[in-house]
Amino acid sequence: MNDLTCSKLKRKTMFERIHIQNFLSCQDVVIDDMRGFTALVGRNGSGKTNILRAIQWAVESATST
Repeated sequence: MNDLTCSKLKRKTMFERIHIQNFLSCQDVVIDDMRGFTALVGRNGSGKTNILRAIQWAVESATST
C-alpha cells in the first residue's frame, strides 16, 4: 500500500464536494461544501474512519500508475 503524505504531493489538493456510495459502512454520504472543513465529529462506530478510508482509497487510486 502506498503511504500518501503531504510532502509527497507537488501541489495542494482541496476537495469541494465528496459523494461516497457503498463503501464499507457508507451507503450514501454527501458532503457538499468542503471549504474550511477541518474535522469529522460523531459517535463511536458512526463511520468517520470509513469516510477517511474512502477518501484515501480514491486519492491513491487516482495517483497510482
